Amino acid sequence: MTLIVQVIVALVSVIPLAELSWWVLSDQSGIISDDFLLAYSGLWALNFMVFFLAIKPAMRITGFQLLASLQTMMGWFAAGYAVVHAIVWLAIDLHWNWSFIAGRIEQDLILLCGAAGLVGLLLLFINPFDALDQLTSKLLVPVVAVCLIHFFFVTTEDRTMPGIYTGVFLTLLGYRGKHAMVPKSVPELVSRLLKK
Repeated sequence: MTLIVQVIVALVSVIPLAELSWWVLSDQSGIISDDFLLAYSGLWALNFMVFFLAIKPAMRITGFQLLASLQTMMGWFAAGYAVVHAIVWLAIDLHWNWSFIAGRIEQDLILLCGAAGLVGLLLLFINPFDALDQLTSKLLVPVVAVCLIHFFFVTTEDRTMPGIYTGVFLTLLGYRGKHAMVPKSVPELVSRLLKK
């Protein structure tokens, strides 16, 4: 059962990548802008970070332990979409000009935060060792912070979306710090409310 759920979730998770690939390969430059491709890939990296953080609260509230098998996968997809986002930026904005890229990253806070977030995600989730939990506890907050700073600065007009993501991330990170206060299941939540 676990394997079936993992396969289904993995197939659903690659749909945004398939869409992105289709738009690029079918050369829909007149319909899909370069800025949209960049934003789309970046938002999916953030979405999978949200999914990663949301699994433990969802397990505690629903008691559905099968979700635990999906947490590592959500991390891999977060890192993977961050890599795709970086590749789209390198191809569209800089045309793979490596010397120019190095100079831009050194001088530009937005790109520095983006590069730091990418490296942090790779360290967090593409980890060949068994120390994922220890790495996550130490690096997760700074990685989320630099990704949100990057998102905030690249959004030059309406900053509603960065604000929403910041609120969601703060809520989920707050849960990690105070998980003992969160009921382990819906029945426990109901019993607590009835006791009050």
